[in-house]
Amino acid sequence: MSVLFPRQQSPAGDLLPEISRSLACQVCAGLTAALPDQTRCWPEPIRHCSFPWCPHRPCILFFVLSPTHHPPSPVLTDFNRYPTPAAMATSPHVTYLPSLNNPVVLAAPHGGESTHDDIPSIPIRTSGCHEPDTHTIPLAHSIIAEYTALHQTTPTLVTLNLHRSLVDGNRSPKTAVTDPTSSALSAYTHYHSCIASSLSAAVSRHGFALLIDLHGQSHRPGVDEFGYLLTSRELLLADAEVDSLEKRTTMDCLIRDGTTRSKVTRGATSLNGLVEKRGFKTTPSPETPAPCSEDALNDVNNCGCDVKGREGPPDSGAARRGCYFWGGYSIRRYSLPDTIPADAAPLNPSDHGWASKVASVQIETCWEVRRTPEEREGYARAVAEAIGEFVQIHYENKL
Repeated sequence: MSVLFPRQQSPAGDLLPEISRSLACQVCAGLTAALPDQTRCWPEPIRHCSFPWCPHRPCILFFVLSPTHHPPSPVLTDFNRYPTPAAMATSPHVTYLPSLNNPVVLAAPHGGESTHDDIPSIPIRTSGCHEPDTHTIPLAHSIIAEYTALHQTTPTLVTLNLHRSLVDGNRSPKTAVTDPTSSALSAYTHYHSCIASSLSAAVSRHGFALLIDLHGQSHRPGVDEFGYLLTSRELLLADAEVDSLEKRTTMDCLIRDGTTRSKVTRGATSLNGLVEKRGFKTTPSPETPAPCSEDALNDVNNCGCDVKGREGPPDSGAARRGCYFWGGYSIRRYSLPDTIPADAAPLNPSDHGWASKVASVQIETCWEVRRTPEEREGYARAVAEAIGEFVQIHYENKL
């Protein structure tokens, strides 16, 4: 069930100011035309709305009630069947706010807070990392809010709201859940269907799409990692050698005259370079082109450490020094779908056309930019500005 509240009657507004801000204008543009006149305007302006240009101000807030108030999530076992908008809107475990006019899709798979205690019918995963990416969902909402305020257009937002101990949205379905008959798999499928549908629509509308897969890491304090499927050792190479690698990255669709692989993955006009220009440390980047030194990687090889975080965050000094998350299942599935094994739910071959026009990045944010609402807001503003500049530079399209 979904319900509309005027701001002054909302039971969630004071608790979720970041979510309130980002949802306000996202839903009002799409819903007010269909709402009765008496629900379009409320006598008191919305305190948390920061969009004075919105033609429907005061905006209408959309709140999704807790899972116990929702109908069951639709069972979607075909990973390439995009559900209808109505079906997308009914899932209790996925937040989906589609954009009507923006090519950017922001996804957050590991920030969910609904645990086994909340939903006993979903078993805890028996393998894989259970560590949540704390506060990445409110950070995602902050980025949406700041982007909308800056550019007067709103990206798509998709979040998976189940705890990572129940489902991992950045793995293939065969390892994402423990029980394939549980609603966790349905939520996983729904989450990826929303992403795929939004990317396909963005490419159809704009000729391109940009997927930002938002995560959190704890092994590199004060620095954000940006992943494009280039490994730690490959990033030790000089730019010319990176440019000549036979392997592909999730930014290769942007390579053209004057634009090289190294420029779009760690140059001044890469997304990470543009974030770094705004005062937040990133890697790879112009300042730190290689996340790990050769000595650190050799130490990792000698100690046999798990630097990919398969079972949890790195737990030793050597592992932390040699750890860099260069990208996982989601960015590979949507930018390089032909590299996904047949048993790991790849996109249909008929979808490879639009996927070839999707650039994607996995951002592993440090704790220092997620910790408090104020820190999230400052970082979100920098990321929103950087995305706008990135799109303008590489797509010659000012948003």
